[in-house]
Amino acid sequence: MLVATEHSEAKPSTQDGFSSCKFCQALLESAKVVRNFNDNATHVDYERLYENYSVYDEDDESAIWVLTQDEINNGCQQHGEFYNACAHTNTDVHVLELELSFSKGKWKLTEFRKDTKNGERRSSFVKAEFLLVNELASKPGVGLGRVLDPQFTDPALFRQWKKVCLEDHGAKCPKKLTQLDEPLLYLIDTKQMCLVSAADDMAYVTLSYVWGQTDMLKTSRANVDKLREIGSLLKFEDRIPATIRDAIKLVPLLDERYLWVDSLCIVQDDKASAYRQINQMAAIYEKATLTIVASGGEDATAGLPGIRGTPNPRQLSPHLWLTPEICVAIRKETYHQTPWTRRGWTTQEDTFSRRKLIFSAGTVRWVCRSSIFCEDVDSPRNAPVMALYRERIEELYSANPFDLSLDVPDLSILSNLISNYSCRDFTYDEDIILALSSTLKAMRNAFPHGFVYGLPLSFFDYGLLWRAWGSGLNRRRGSHDDAVCPPSWSWAGWLGPIDSCPGSWSAETYMKNPPFRWSGPHRPPFQVMPLLKWSTKVTQESPSVPIPFQNTCYGYKTRFMGEKNDLPPRWKYKLEDPDRLHRHR
Repeated sequence: MLVATEHSEAKPSTQDGFSSCKFCQALLESAKVVRNFNDNATHVDYERLYENYSVYDEDDESAIWVLTQDEINNGCQQHGEFYNACAHTNTDVHVLELELSFSKGKWKLTEFRKDTKNGERRSSFVKAEFLLVNELASKPGVGLGRVLDPQFTDPALFRQWKKVCLEDHGAKCPKKLTQLDEPLLYLIDTKQMCLVSAADDMAYVTLSYVWGQTDMLKTSRANVDKLREIGSLLKFEDRIPATIRDAIKLVPLLDERYLWVDSLCIVQDDKASAYRQINQMAAIYEKATLTIVASGGEDATAGLPGIRGTPNPRQLSPHLWLTPEICVAIRKETYHQTPWTRRGWTTQEDTFSRRKLIFSAGTVRWVCRSSIFCEDVDSPRNAPVMALYRERIEELYSANPFDLSLDVPDLSILSNLISNYSCRDFTYDEDIILALSSTLKAMRNAFPHGFVYGLPLSFFDYGLLWRAWGSGLNRRRGSHDDAVCPPSWSWAGWLGPIDSCPGSWSAETYMKNPPFRWSGPHRPPFQVMPLLKWSTKVTQESPSVPIPFQNTCYGYKTRFMGEKNDLPPRWKYKLEDPDRLHRHR
């Protein structure tokens, strides 16, 4: 039976009807397997348990139940609505059969489908995973479901996550890879409800959200003094969108006081000041104690579902009671299917935030550089990061700031960043480079000569050989006549998927052990040799100015390969070195 998710919910007293429904039987049998595994898990080897499920393991004792289409759509009122809550809604596919399995700590569904448009058979994971609700309050051996308030979140749990991170995560989460070039201008004082001048020693929380087309209160030169008056934000409350209002209410519940929000803490019509602040956005978010992420909203009016005291209650997925002791919860993975994850401006906010409190799909999760905690998942405190990932694909969407700050250039890291970023949406296409400027600035250790429209000067000819992934690129267009989008020779001038590792970019490989492993047999890359010298012009009639530092890494590589002898002073080429390295003497 389907019931609301409350502590006082009614539970079934019998298993009537289960004997005639094979899907409910499979759920019950698999739930017992999960419970038995958890009860007997005196010591869990998490590194082995949560390996990538696509890797074959002959010792893996998987439990699998396969059901036909008729056994799924059998009119059962017990599981009908429960299954609909986790199934896809694509009308162009027809479910052939369903596979329920428990393997490597994951209890999941796989649907095998037939595409009604072309008749091809294909399989895909349902965007949901089952969790056994931890009704016994026993220490879980694997992730179990946690009973949640159906309307409101629990700030005490958020404070607990924060405490664990601050006390147990060593130096990784506190470490900052960027720094502010100039001080922040303003912060929101959630106690006095006004803007205050920011000081270097003020700890603050940031908000990452989607603006959309919302007509909201923005700080300008005309109203900044008014907004600095105590209580001023209460007077303007009707002009502050729900997401920002909810964040202001949440900050004190996290034992913090100050909040940074771009629309209010940047003077929007002071172009010079605004540009300087936008150009250090990575450092602003990295310096923050944590970032509140409004992942699910289409715009700034969406709010943060579940914050008590706001007219914005959340909607949880239903639970299914199989017996009075066994309850199954649905866990949907929609974090990477939201407007926030598709927006270009949020890329560097996501990448550089050291700690994120993410509101998505009715539940909240904590993501820091050491762990992931989920509101609806009760997991062992000593479990490693991957023990809390419900789908491994999730880790691929955020660039690793530690990779971006490498001292040596690696185009595979840059190309992975670009591959994700190139498909992001912008209200104004001309913002694509500006919204990435702070990230490119953070990569200056590896690319000290900088970038031109997203192409690294040191690898300029390699960068020009970017290519589309498949087809469907569309030219980015300025929002008005004076707006300038990147040129067509840059990937940034196009909207669509870019090849994450084109052969021309991998051809610059010169490291014996690059950070990323090759997915298959790695053949020696072909060579790219610069043949031209590139110049720029202000106008068609103005004289050409050579682009400085173009392709300097090609010179370094040819020296490394022994093809040039003009080494820097006091360096020599060591012929007997099998790795053909240069040595300084």
